[in-house]
Amino acid sequence: MSWRFVGRTEEIDRIRTALLNGEPGPIVITGESGMGRTAVLARALEYADRERDTVLRVEPAGDEPFAALRPHLSAEVSAGSAALGDAVPAAARVLAERAGGRRLVVALDDAHLADHASLLALRALSRQGDAVLLATRCTSAAVGHRLDPTDALRYEPGMQTLSLRPLSKDEVAVLLAGVIGGPVYPATTEALHAATGGNPRLLYTLVVENRLVEFLVTHDGGWRLGEASPAAASADGTVNSGQLVDVVDRAWRELAVDRADELCRLAMWHGVGEQVAAAWVNVLLLRGRAEEGIRFLDSLPAGRVEESVELALGKAMSLAFGVGQVEAASNSLLRAAVRNAERRDRLLAYRAWILAVTGRAAKAGEALEGVEKSDRETAVFVHATRAAIALGASAANEAVFHLRRALVAAETCPGIPPWLPPYLTACLIDAMLLAGRIGEATTIANGFHGGEPGSGWEIAVMLSALVTARRPRHATKVKRATLEENRTMRQQAVAEAQGSR
Repeated sequence: MSWRFVGRTEEIDRIRTALLNGEPGPIVITGESGMGRTAVLARALEYADRERDTVLRVEPAGDEPFAALRPHLSAEVSAGSAALGDAVPAAARVLAERAGGRRLVVALDDAHLADHASLLALRALSRQGDAVLLATRCTSAAVGHRLDPTDALRYEPGMQTLSLRPLSKDEVAVLLAGVIGGPVYPATTEALHAATGGNPRLLYTLVVENRLVEFLVTHDGGWRLGEASPAAASADGTVNSGQLVDVVDRAWRELAVDRADELCRLAMWHGVGEQVAAAWVNVLLLRGRAEEGIRFLDSLPAGRVEESVELALGKAMSLAFGVGQVEAASNSLLRAAVRNAERRDRLLAYRAWILAVTGRAAKAGEALEGVEKSDRETAVFVHATRAAIALGASAANEAVFHLRRALVAAETCPGIPPWLPPYLTACLIDAMLLAGRIGEATTIANGFHGGEPGSGWEIAVMLSALVTARRPRHATKVKRATLEENRTMRQQAVAEAQGSR
């Protein structure tokens, strides 16, 4: 496995140009820990002119005056702080004389850790034109109460600061392809880029040192993460667990299912699967692997699912839509409502909605009795339930009313499941078509039916297919017959919506 030097083309070109120009000012390469400052410095030194330059590598060695330069000064310069004003130019002269008339190219890695006297001597060398100073500085490092010694270079003539940015997704893809020996699945690249923030060291630690590469499998001509299993790669320096959980949540909130899938696999491998359970169980359902999701939830500590409204809903949806056990889903939500009294109304609203969309209108109506709209999310599911009941009774206009109310409430409800607004929007379009309100349906369909990124159209289609498959046969036949009658109107609305772009 090879780890290539990728990216940083602009930074290297600027250093190479500066070295060729004769007398450049100090060049400071900055970046957070792990961004590749040392690698860029090493690559930059390759462009030193071997015929006229002498490369001098300097390392921080403490706070004592000239500690970094002492190996190159011997006893010729006093390190006493009392004589620092005289010692700085003396040290610069000694270093210049030792170069024997050649230009020094001084490389000081982690300059923020060096002593001030050494930086002042190197600054003097640079001012005299006897040396090119290349230094690196970690922007995320704490220097305590002392001043950052690189501040001495800040206002030097010709001084350049090169800030190393995180690697792009394309650069991460190139690195991964070099290590693995083949192209990587785009969603896997996105997931690893998100998990590491494009930090080269974190990426190397994760993929190579923690042997994530061994967890990859071929898929559709590329490599992706394999089946999730709680392996736990918790070595020092790997990705931050909190950051990983955050990027999983972000991917799921953005309905980037492929990326969320890969990130959840990574979280499982990293040993934090329980913290991303809400996203993972939904991803598995949409992938047609509901049974796996149910087994995963059942493996969690006792009471964990019932105590979390997100997990309780995820399990109920997996039972009802994934494996067709609607009654079991209803009972699981009832148990959760008993255990979680604070969220009782919301859990009962979930139960009523599942019963309604699966064609059990009477039971759904009964389930709504006594449910109070104690919060916005509960209100959203109450309206969604009433809309589903109305659609089942061919009361399309009533369904439109409740769906609009549900969508308005969802807009100001940050905790709403991310798949719900797209699903409700798709239902609203269908309800308007069934009510003969083609113009309104066309307006809403614009930018949605086309499956534009972030619209959630694909999610709505997946979920609608799962829900429809679990309705009783007689209800499904009635629904299909109604949709057949409105097929022409549906096609017209979609065509007009796409044509208006």
